[in-house]
Amino acid sequence: YNNSNQFKHFLDNILEDFKVNPIDDSKTITISLDSEFIGITSFKYDLEIPFEEFRIWYEERILGEFTSKNYDIYYYPLINSIENIVLVIFISKEIKANILESCEKHNYKLLHLTLDVFAANTSSKIFGSNSNKNYVVWKILRNNRHCLMNYENNTLKHFLNIKSSKSIEIINSIGDNKNLDDLIKTADS
Repeated sequence: YNNSNQFKHFLDNILEDFKVNPIDDSKTITISLDSEFIGITSFKYDLEIPFEEFRIWYEERILGEFTSKNYDIYYYPLINSIENIVLVIFISKEIKANILESCEKHNYKLLHLTLDVFAANTSSKIFGSNSNKNYVVWKILRNNRHCLMNYENNTLKHFLNIKSSKSIEIINSIGDNKNLDDLIKTADS
């Protein structure tokens, strides 16, 4: 977040040196952002209020003008959430614009812009987890930090970001509380 200049045309050096065989390969690209460079939060909402109306209220009253002006905001209701929880992801508009500019400059079509932890889930499906409907994706970060995502019936149920040294410190927990204890036990094993 703080030094978005480090992202100024960061793809240019990579795309300039990346050679594509125009006969066999299309010039499409999928980019996975490090989850440490985005914001993740959540909110609970009242099902009696239309979601779009609630989203507008949330952006105006909770997030404020700065966030709305500087970040693209994506909302993902957790399906079958007991507590009606919505996962909220913030991506810097400047970083996203730099990615799009670099792709355009080098004639690449951006197919997907995703986050590393979600890309890991997609990769796990490609490489065989389709037989497992309930599983955990675990990303080990720097400085004893970990990100765990619990899936049930192939649906995200809980996102957990922790710091683990002598004990577990919860940094961010998004999802129904019924899944939290199992994720903490998994991280502590």
